[in-house]
Amino acid sequence: MLKRITPLQLLNTLACLIIAGLSYLVLHQDYQKSIHAAENNTRFVASLMAQHTQSKIDEIDQLLNTILIQLTFEAQNAPALSRQRIDFLLEETRNYNDQIMDLLILDAQGQIKAWTVGEEVLPDIADRQYVSHHLENPGSDLYVGEPLLSRVHPERWFFAISKALRKADGSLKNIAVAIIDIDEFQGLIKAIERLDLSSLALISKTGTIISRIPGHAQFVGKKIELPYESLYKNDSGNFYAVSPFDNMERIAGFRHLNQHNITAFATLSQDNILKDWYTLRDFILFLLIVIFSFIFWFNIKIYKAQKRNESQRLLLSKQARIDELTGLYNRRHILQELQRAYQLAKLDRTGLSLLMIDIDHFKAINDLYGHDIGDTALRHIANILQSLSRKETLIGRLGGEEFLVALPATTAEDARHFAERMRQSIANSPIAVKDGEINCTISIGLAACDFRNPNDSEKTAIKQADEAMYHAKSTGRNKVIAYADL
Repeated sequence: MLKRITPLQLLNTLACLIIAGLSYLVLHQDYQKSIHAAENNTRFVASLMAQHTQSKIDEIDQLLNTILIQLTFEAQNAPALSRQRIDFLLEETRNYNDQIMDLLILDAQGQIKAWTVGEEVLPDIADRQYVSHHLENPGSDLYVGEPLLSRVHPERWFFAISKALRKADGSLKNIAVAIIDIDEFQGLIKAIERLDLSSLALISKTGTIISRIPGHAQFVGKKIELPYESLYKNDSGNFYAVSPFDNMERIAGFRHLNQHNITAFATLSQDNILKDWYTLRDFILFLLIVIFSFIFWFNIKIYKAQKRNESQRLLLSKQARIDELTGLYNRRHILQELQRAYQLAKLDRTGLSLLMIDIDHFKAINDLYGHDIGDTALRHIANILQSLSRKETLIGRLGGEEFLVALPATTAEDARHFAERMRQSIANSPIAVKDGEINCTISIGLAACDFRNPNDSEKTAIKQADEAMYHAKSTGRNKVIAYADL
């Protein structure tokens, strides 16, 4: 028996629990405070980015609207308005905004009517989303597109903001398009970069990166996996994720621009968030180590005595369950385990099959080679049985050269295949002895439990498997016989 705990030991234990509890409370409160502050900061910065982005989109929207109004006015007063005149108007407008790479005017078929590049050979852009969106969606007004690589300006990324001008009957008349230079547009994010945040990003709903700081040039246009299920439940909020770029765990704050399918993100790495908390944690852990080390030293003799007693108890328990020679369950324990397995299979109707195994001519092996070789043969066969079995398979030595194998959730047909594999493996695995090899074989009787008869039990199945095994021995040995075939 374990020694009784003395009052002093009990007092030490209670002191440890109180100190540990207070330490946990302090650390937990400080941790929650740090996390809450990080969530607020990232949400605030994400909202700030979203506001700046929305303001810029609104500005471009007004600019495109002004262009369309001006073109309509000039067309009414000068029906023969030349393309050169329209190009000049677009160029003058673009010069007032550094973030605009190009401006285009498209006709009702999506073909370029005028643009700021001024080339005579006009590219076909009908496949671009900022064109097809208005052609395929009657009534559409403003569209903000995905990041794309320019076909005119090599190696430059842009996203388009397009606005439709429609006739009185709702049909499309013109489309004004502003090609936004993403390298210039990231200035919106750089204005916020001075805040102590790990990363800032604008990402489309499809997961395409519009801009990211740091590493804008490296990440623009790439796609990432977003946690859509949690991300789009609310207009703004926080979520926790491991960054696909640096594998760092982060808290992310987000704000959706739902009308334009863009989301602003601001993230903080866990190391940044918990920097001060880590210092406090390490200090408290140091104090706890000192205190608990002293208490451990004080109680070490009692602990060793308890450990010795526990080891003795486990050894006795193992000896009561395990066959010393083979390492398998002994007769008493395998029958107890089988009883439990039978009741569980009967309740769940999952099936249970038994294999009764007997070593052929085992007495002859003992007589010819001695009991040491006989023991070697028993261990050899036990090892093969274990190596071929699943984790849930129950294997035990009933006594002498007889073994019992219980196969939960196994049909009779599957059990037959398994038994045949066991038989072949043992037949093909001779035992090395001083003067050569000994070939061992086994006879196996198989019985599948039938739960339809309420009077049956695991003992019924054992008896059936035993009968089948003896039939296998009496009809030539080294075979598998099922009770159902008798």
